[in-house]
Amino acid sequence: MAPPGALITVRDSESGAVLGVTQAAAAGDWETRIAARDEGPLVLIAVATAPDGTARISTPVTITLAPPVQPASGSTLPSDARRAGRLFTTLLGILLLAGGFSTVVAGRLLLRLARDLRTRQRLR
Repeated sequence: MAPPGALITVRDSESGAVLGVTQAAAAGDWETRIAARDEGPLVLIAVATAPDGTARISTPVTITLAPPVQPASGSTLPSDARRAGRLFTTLLGILLLAGGFSTVVAGRLLLRLARDLRTRQRLR
């Protein structure tokens, strides 16, 4: 959560590159899309700058951008499966970084992925 109206800047903590910018809503929640890079580890931080100029920095969150996995549930991946895998992994990282209810959503996504993996292993 961030102060209402805060400017949120998501950065790669290693390079300092800005990956996404948004503004916190009145309740302090926020979301943004980030510019994902190739596979591998990515350490994210979020900086919330309140309207009064005070800044709060999140704890770093490390995510690993993985190649995509074809789901056994029967659904299909978009034509650019590699990009879809990176975006899914990035989404999980952002949800975990945002905290609160977003963490619950990230947990549910991971649980569904684990169940899908178990289904695929049983089908083999």
